[in-house]
Amino acid sequence: QPKRHLLTTGWSVFISTKRLFAGDSVLFIRDEKQQLLLGLRRANRQQPALSSSVISSDSMHIGILAAAAHAAANNSPFTIYYNPRASPSEFVIPLAKYNKAMYTQVSLGMRFRMMFETEESGVRRYMGTVTGISDLDPVRWKNSQWRNLQIGWDESTAGERPSRVSIWDIEPVVTPFYICPPPFFRPKFPRQPGMPGNKSYTLD
Repeated sequence: QPKRHLLTTGWSVFISTKRLFAGDSVLFIRDEKQQLLLGLRRANRQQPALSSSVISSDSMHIGILAAAAHAAANNSPFTIYYNPRASPSEFVIPLAKYNKAMYTQVSLGMRFRMMFETEESGVRRYMGTVTGISDLDPVRWKNSQWRNLQIGWDESTAGERPSRVSIWDIEPVVTPFYICPPPFFRPKFPRQPGMPGNKSYTLD
């Protein structure tokens, strides 16, 4: 069978870059120096006149956001259709999860855990430390809790983990403390005369 030349590698990128559509022609031409040249012949298209009722995509998005903001301000229900992004940090979270996170006091040096899905072991917890607190974008999202925590990871796989997370993504590690002294610790009480059964305890 004769050899065939298949246009596969980079073809989809070429089509999108050159904005090719159905009916366009791609021409392969050799010049007098036997160099292969590439040309495009675009099909004739009639640009349809846009109706005055057509709304641009940006205007539509602004209108949807305005309607949602109005509904939220009046405590009215509204529907959100959300397509999860390929990101370890969720963009839409339950209200209860957000409210719980707002009661968490975050400080520099705070230890935390965070869960990630891995191909090897499914879900795994990674340990880290809060190294900074600042706005991700102080111009557009001033005082926002979205990814405002700068963190450092304990393990060497830090390059695969995000450097900024949101407060609702992490689980603070609380150091246990004792309200009562440990059982092996006995405070010393002074002996008072005339008090039966009163003994002094010392730490051996």
